[in-house]
Amino acid sequence: MPSSPTLARLCRVRDLIRDCHAESLRLIDCATEIDLSPWHLLRSFRAVFGETPHEYLTRVRVERAS
Repeated sequence: MPSSPTLARLCRVRDLIRDCHAESLRLIDCATEIDLSPWHLLRSFRAVFGETPHEYLTRVRVERAS
């Protein structure tokens, strides 16, 4: 489990993806937003939320379209 500050940043990125699901989001942009490398964001996001940022984005888009 990541540290508390990292967890807070991951939650911030998750919220950003959820709130901006209709926009073009890139992993590098999300990583820059929370000051993590793209690889660290990808690995940490998957460990905490059980899916990659892209999988989460796709799921949010499908849920919103239903």
